[in-house]
Amino acid sequence: MKNSKSSNKSFGLVFGLVFILLFLYNLIKHEELNIYFFILSVFFLLFAFIYPNIFGPFNKIWIKFGDLLGKIIAPIVMFLVYFTVIFITSIILKILNKDILDLNINKASKSFWKPKDKKLGDMSKQF
Repeated sequence: MKNSKSSNKSFGLVFGLVFILLFLYNLIKHEELNIYFFILSVFFLLFAFIYPNIFGPFNKIWIKFGDLLGKIIAPIVMFLVYFTVIFITSIILKILNKDILDLNINKASKSFWKPKDKKLGDMSKQF
């Protein structure tokens, strides 16, 4: 992925916003003035507009970190979704002896086609 000036600029803006939010949280919640968060936010916001290329190496590291997190977190989330939704639903349906897909096949029948309950009609007036 190629980093452009706008990407470096957005990197600086996002981190400037994060540090200003940390500064405000510290000020409101703990009633202490943490000047380091304020200085960092001013630095990031100022350099995001003046010289965004300074964030190029940090932006590359941040993107690689995001890719690494995506490779680790996505399989874990998919595993949890599978076992909390699909697997548990399957177990419940098996306990209740439900066949919602109608997969039970009667081997004695002549055809596997299911009879329709209602006539669909002709397709002359589709729209």
